[in-house]
Amino acid sequence: MGSVVQTLLGGLLLALFPASLIAWITLLKRRITSGRLSALLPYRPRPLPHWSPLTFLVLMGLFLVAGPLVRLAFASVGLVDWPESGTSSSSAAPQRSAELMIGATVFLVSCLLTGVYIYVMAPQRFGVVGLRPTWSGVRLGLIASVLVLPPLMILMAAVSWLVPYEHEVLDVMEKQLSVASFLKLFFVTAILTPIVEEFSVRVVLQGSLQGLADAGKVRPWHEDGQADSNNATAESTPTPPTDTDTPSTDAYAGIESAQAASHAPESTNPTSTNPVQWVYQPIPGRPEPPPPPADAGGFRPADWPIVVTSLFFALLHFGQGLAPVPLFFLSLALGYLYRQTGNITASIVVHMVLNSLTMIVTFVTLMTEA
Repeated sequence: MGSVVQTLLGGLLLALFPASLIAWITLLKRRITSGRLSALLPYRPRPLPHWSPLTFLVLMGLFLVAGPLVRLAFASVGLVDWPESGTSSSSAAPQRSAELMIGATVFLVSCLLTGVYIYVMAPQRFGVVGLRPTWSGVRLGLIASVLVLPPLMILMAAVSWLVPYEHEVLDVMEKQLSVASFLKLFFVTAILTPIVEEFSVRVVLQGSLQGLADAGKVRPWHEDGQADSNNATAESTPTPPTDTDTPSTDAYAGIESAQAASHAPESTNPTSTNPVQWVYQPIPGRPEPPPPPADAGGFRPADWPIVVTSLFFALLHFGQGLAPVPLFFLSLALGYLYRQTGNITASIVVHMVLNSLTMIVTFVTLMTEA
């Protein structure tokens, strides 16, 4: 039975590679045909993030404070049983599994409290965070998985050949080879971890850096009801654009329709209920920028926040062999998805698909060998 499942998984993974190649060729062909190579995914106009990099320090502080409290709570209900000195590593495997659950729980509590902090700072602007799950985001995440994961798996296999891949979850899985243990580890690694990592790294860190990088630029944004007070403090009053100031509809062709289905602007014509406005957020001491471009597609958000965030994301996985190398490129893709859509759903889906595949393939391989 195990060999049959392993064969099916191998066939599925092999099928992903031609599917990825076809998807890339189709996407690039459509971009070349439309004459827009500047963005594989159209930028969703929206207000800038209102939280600063200090919010990330708040998250880290909450993580340090919540750690002992969560550990105490686990110990009080008997979920943590510290091993006696001299016990073998195999007997400590259940304890290591509990430690992984504690770490994920601490991360989740810290993210929830940080979300509350961001909400309290500006309740009327909380929609800018982009936490609302959307079906179009799920679809976009699945499409992005087909595009991103096969090349990433090739790179990961190459670096693992040079330096063996190491991860505590895989070690615990090998020591505790059972379905029950796998399900617990799967929940922590493939479901909980992508959510908290994407919120902390993509939303809190990258979002705050993006706000700094793009402040002072002339930006298009769409007032969709969630952000109708977002620029109440702007120094200049936004004015509606003319018909020539609206984004070209061909920017939403092809793969981009997955995220455009539920995100504004579905219609790019400014109306009383669907206005598209130019907003200038000045920075003291800097000269005013030139007039807005002919269309919203002329706005180009800064790229360096994605790069900086990806470096940090790679460093988070230090100690796992050369895994930080492919994970840096994964983070570039995840950061691009979040920046362009303003929603975290697609990034979480890609992260979940990667972790799920890794967990399932490893478990089936270990079961077959056993």
